[in-house]
Amino acid sequence: MAEKITSVEEGVTLVEYGYKIKIKTTTYFDHLYKEVFFWLNHHGYQWKELSYGVIDFPNGGNRMELLWQGVKKEDDYSTFIIDCHLAADGADSKKKLDNGKEVKLRTGTHEFRIGAYIKKDISVWEGKLFGQQQAKLYEMLIRDRLEEQKTQLYVEVHKFIDVLKTILKYYPEVEK
Repeated sequence: MAEKITSVEEGVTLVEYGYKIKIKTTTYFDHLYKEVFFWLNHHGYQWKELSYGVIDFPNGGNRMELLWQGVKKEDDYSTFIIDCHLAADGADSKKKLDNGKEVKLRTGTHEFRIGAYIKKDISVWEGKLFGQQQAKLYEMLIRDRLEEQKTQLYVEVHKFIDVLKTILKYYPEVEK
C-alpha cells in the first residue's frame, strides 16, 4: 500500500468557505448566471455547476440553490479552486420589455457563500522511497512560487467577489 504523504499540506485555504454576500434585490437571473460563467472562463477556470435545486414553500415562494465550482490548473503541482454557493429566496416574476421580450426576474434575498483554496498534487510522492522527504524538499524549493500563487488566487477571488457585488447592486435588472 502506498504511504500517505503527511509532511506537506494537500491544500491551502485562502478564503474560508462561507465568505458571505447577502442582499435583498431583484435580479435578472439569466444575466447573473452568464456573468459568473463568463468571468470564470475569462480568468481561465473550468466552470462546473455541481448542484441545482428548487424548494417550494407552502406559502407560495421558493428557494433556489446552486453550487458552482471553478477549477484552474495553475501548473503541474497546483490547482486553484473557487467554490460558490447561491441560495435565493423569493418569487419569480415576469417583466415585459419595450421590445416585446419577456424576461424572468427573481425578487428576494440572494445569499452567496464563497471559498477559495489551492489544491496540491502530492500523490506524485506517494509510494516512493523517501516520498515524505522528497515532498518536503520540493515544497521548500518552490516556496516563492507557492507564495506568488497564494497572492494570485487571493486577488482573483476578491475580484470575483467584487464582480458579484457589482452585479447584485449596480447592474440593471434586465438587459435591453
